[in-house]
Amino acid sequence: EQVIKRFIPVFRQAETRQSYEAALLVLNAQLHDTHAYGFFRQLHHKTDLFRNSFFPPFDYRVVDDKLLVTNLIDVKLCQKANIKVGDIIEKLDDQPISIWVSALENILSVSNSSALWAKVGEWGDNLLFRSEDPVINVLLLRDGRDFISINLPLLDPANPATAQLIDAYFKKRQSASKKKPGLRWLADSIVYFQVNDTERLSDDVPLDAIDARMDSLFTEAQKSKGLIFDLRAAPDNSDFVFEHVFRKFGADENFFARYYLLNRQTPATYQLLTLPDAYFPTSVKPQGEKYTGKVILLVNGSTQGIGEWMVMNLQHLFPNAITVGTQTAGADGDPKKLTLPGNYLLELTGNAVLYPDMTPTQRRGVKINQEVKSTLKGFQEKRDEVLDQALELILADESKE
Repeated sequence: EQVIKRFIPVFRQAETRQSYEAALLVLNAQLHDTHAYGFFRQLHHKTDLFRNSFFPPFDYRVVDDKLLVTNLIDVKLCQKANIKVGDIIEKLDDQPISIWVSALENILSVSNSSALWAKVGEWGDNLLFRSEDPVINVLLLRDGRDFISINLPLLDPANPATAQLIDAYFKKRQSASKKKPGLRWLADSIVYFQVNDTERLSDDVPLDAIDARMDSLFTEAQKSKGLIFDLRAAPDNSDFVFEHVFRKFGADENFFARYYLLNRQTPATYQLLTLPDAYFPTSVKPQGEKYTGKVILLVNGSTQGIGEWMVMNLQHLFPNAITVGTQTAGADGDPKKLTLPGNYLLELTGNAVLYPDMTPTQRRGVKINQEVKSTLKGFQEKRDEVLDQALELILADESKE
C-alpha cells in the first residue's frame, strides 16, 4: 500500500506511454518477486527504455560477474572485431559487468540476487548490451593474461539478413541439444535426469502406455549407484516427479510442503491447503520402492516455481538426498495475474509455500546441503562443476574400496 501511494503522483505526471511504462517498471520491481521478472517483455517501449536495440554478434554466459564468449553468431564480424570463443568480457563502456547488472535491480523484479544473475544473461532479452550506438567498447581478457580493448560492432536484428543469421544460429543450437531416447547414464553407474528433458522418455509410446514405460525406466534406474536430478532449468513435464517418481518411490500421504492459499473470505489472510491432490495424485497407488543408491539434486537461480516445488517433493521422496548448487529463484507457488491500466499483465507469487517445519521458500529458495558455484575456469574447460560435485559424492565410497 505504501508503494502504491508513492507511485500515484508518478503515474499522474506520466504524459506519454513511455513515461508510464518507465514508472510501471519501477513499481513492478518493488515486488521483489521472480515470478514478476518478465513483466518488461510486454512493454511497447522496452527497446527505448532499455536502449538495447543492438545485439552482440556472439553468444555468451554470465559467470563470476563476467561474460564468457561461448559461440560466434556472426563469425565474420567477430573475426574482424578480434573476438574469439573463450574471451572473458570484463567491462562494457568502461563499466564492470556487475555495475550493469546492479543498475537493473531497480527496474527488474527478482526475489534474490541469484535469480537476477541467472536471468540477465538471456541473449534474446539483451539486458546487458545497452547501447544507443551500433558500437560498444569492450574490455576483454584473453587466455588469462592479455587485456584487450575493442570497439565492438553490434548486430541490428531489424536488418533482414542479420535476422536470418540470428535465426539460423538459434535453430542450430536447438537441434544440437536433442538427445537419444532412454535413460542417460553417467560413469556407467549413474542415471542422470534433466527436468527440461523428460518428455522424450515416453514421447514414442501411446498415452495409455506412458505409466508402464516410466515404471520400466525407473526399474532399470534402481540398478544404478546413484540418481542425479538436474533441476537447473524449467521442467518440461510437471507429472515427471508429481506422478511418475511418486508412483515408484512414494508412500501414502506424501505431504512434502505446506501450501497456503489466498483466503477469499478474509482479504489479506491465507489458509492452509489440505486437499491431498495438491501434494500427490490420490488416484495413484505408490509402490513404495526403496532406492539404495545416492540421490543428488542440482539447483541454481534458474530453479523456479514448479522446479522448486519438484525439489521439495524429491527431498521428501528421498530423505537422504543431497541438494547441491546455489540459491534458487525463491518464487515457489502458483503465480497470480493482475491486469493493470493500459492492458499490462502483472504476474506475482500469490500463494505461500513452506516446508513442513514452516521454513519459507519465497525469496529464500529451497534448502541446500552443499553450495557449489560454476566458475569461469570450469566453463572454459567445458566442465559442469555442479554436476562434477554430484558425481564425486556418488562415487566417493567406490573410490575408497
